[in-house]
This record gives sequence, C-alpha cells and structure tokens, in this order.
Amino acid sequence: NMPKKTIYILQNCFWGKNTKTSGGDVRFCHIFSLIDKFFDGRSLIFTNKEGVGFDKKFNLGFNYVKTYDIFDKFGIYISYLLRTIFVCLKILFSGSRDIFYSLSDFFPDVIPPFLFKNKNNRWIQVIHHIYLPPVKRDGNFMKNCIAYYLQRFSFFLIKNRATKIIVVNSLVKDALLGYGLDVNKIEVSSNAINIEYFNKIDTNITLAYDGVFIGRLSKVKGVFDLIEIWKKVNIKSYKYRLAIIGGGDTKIINDLNDIIRKNNLSSSVFVLGYIENEKAYSVLKSSKVFLFPSHEEGWGIVIAEAMACGLPVVSWDLPVFREVFLDHTFQIREGNTNEFASKVSDLLSDTQLRKKMSETGYDFIKQYSWAKIAEKEKRIVTV
Repeated sequence: NMPKKTIYILQNCFWGKNTKTSGGDVRFCHIFSLIDKFFDGRSLIFTNKEGVGFDKKFNLGFNYVKTYDIFDKFGIYISYLLRTIFVCLKILFSGSRDIFYSLSDFFPDVIPPFLFKNKNNRWIQVIHHIYLPPVKRDGNFMKNCIAYYLQRFSFFLIKNRATKIIVVNSLVKDALLGYGLDVNKIEVSSNAINIEYFNKIDTNITLAYDGVFIGRLSKVKGVFDLIEIWKKVNIKSYKYRLAIIGGGDTKIINDLNDIIRKNNLSSSVFVLGYIENEKAYSVLKSSKVFLFPSHEEGWGIVIAEAMACGLPVVSWDLPVFREVFLDHTFQIREGNTNEFASKVSDLLSDTQLRKKMSETGYDFIKQYSWAKIAEKEKRIVTV
C-alpha cells in the first residue's frame, strides 16, 4: 500500500450563491467523493462559505479553509483578488503538501499553486473550456476582455509550472497545444452523471412545463435566445409553458423579465430563479423538452442531466456537443432561432418522436459513470 498523500484543493473561485453551480464544481465533488480516501488527514480545500455548503452535500472527507464572507461583498473581481492573497498566506504558513489540485483556470485557483509549486510536489490543473475572443463572445465587452486576457495569463502560468493538465474534451486539448502547452502534460478525461440519483427523482405534475432551461442566467448561456425561440414556438394558439431555472445578476434578470413582458409572454415564460438541485431536477423530470441555447460549454453536464431525466434535448450545434453526445440530441445551426423553434415544436406535438429521443438518450448517457472517471483521475492525480 502506498502512503497517503496530502492534497491542497483550490476551489477558490466558487461563486454559486443564487445561481446554478458550475459543472466544474459538480465534477470535482463527484470524483473526490470516490477518491478522497486516498489522501491523508492534512488535506485541505480552500473555498468560501457557499463552496463549503455545496461540497458538504457530497460528504467529502476533507478539512476546509474558508475565506472571509466580507470578501464577496466587494464584487467578484475584488473578492477574487482578496481570496488569492488570503489563500497564499494560509499556504505559506501551513505544513508541507504533496499535490495541488486547481478546479478552474481563474487566477485565484492558479496563482497559489504557481507560487508554491516545487520539485517535491505536483500541480494538477483542470481546464474546462477556452473563452472566445471578446469580439466573438456575447455579453458585456469589457467583462469579456477581462475574462479573455486573464485566462491567457493563467495559461502562461500553467504552461510553465503545472505537472498535469486535465481537460474534458479533445477540442480543448487541441486549442491548448496551439498555445504551446506540452502535449505530454495534457490528459483528456471527461464528465459523467450519477444515473441512480436521477432514477430516484420523483415526477410532479404541478411542476410540469412544456419546455425547461437550467443554467446560469447570462447572455453567453443563450437566455435571451430562449425568449426569441419561445415566441416562435408559441405562434400556435395553444400557449406552451417554459420554465427558466437559474440565478444571475440583477440586471440580467430585470432585462430578461422586461423582454418577456414586451413580447407578451408573461403567461407562458416563467423565470423561477435559483432552485435547489432536487426540486430543479423534479421540474426537469416532469417536463417535456430541454432547451439549451448556450454559446459556449466545456462539456455539457446539464445536457447529460436532462437526458438522464428522460428529456429530449435541443441545443446549438457546438463542436463539443457533437463530440460528447453524438446524434443523441438535436443540434441546431447556431443563431437559427426559426429552426430551433421548429424542432422544439415538433417534439412538443409528436409524442412518439419525444418518446424515442427520450429512450435513446437515456440509454446513451448512462454509459458515463463517475466511478470510471474517478479511477482515471486518481491515477493522474496521485502517480
């Protein structure tokens, strides 16, 4: 038996308050709930109060170093800066560690291991997806510029000092090679789902909608596309009902509600906000079609979750979706809201088509097991 190793886990960018938790956090919790026994009792997770609350649902066997709540009152960028300084000081005065594991490529998860990486320890870095240049990305241009160039800065640090880089699809690997990262350091892993969990979720007719979306409310996730699509779905006399689940900043939510009112969709589009997982999945399982017009994704865990709940999925035709889900979802040419709406309408009106896609999607997605992914990740992290 190999001696257990000390791992310091950087979950220092958790920003899940009143929003849909990122796929990266979900992935981490599922994997480490299966491999936490391979690490010793000095292992730590650095995160904030909401991160601790989220992780506790998975009964992870680690100790926590929690950043101060007051940091988050200054907004995301100042909070991230203060969190970075806080964690670096904590690591500086802590004991030795064998492994750093960074959940994201945001700088609060990257700078501490960059500074404390040495010849006696390992730095494992996870990269989920690569931001498009600001001029090609929806949303606030200034925020997109900041995100884009901070990610490039992180890539520079990762390139120089990371031991291994885990990516969840081959498209990210190819892009990183273009940035000069070492092919021998990059490992393509994946995401998965817990099919047994979704099998136990109850349906509830009072939570049933015709269409449903779950995700962070932002322009890049396609929430404004949803309104345009649903307006076209509802051209028919029957008023189909769409649920939008997820949190976002106040401006996005206000803009979304304004557009719903202006398009006379208040009786058919319902912004439900952030809902805890089990109830959100009950809405999902009780509804008919999952709409996901996101413009950028690293893998698409929420699509896998919808398939596990037995829903056919309609999304934009992102290359990553073709790689992961093959032809088991309907992937529409990006930006073509007419075609997207037409496919949703077909599924709502054709019970047999909906049933067929539900069954084949469920059979396909159950192959993605967290146990298989965790075993591979254990080898990458500890060897």
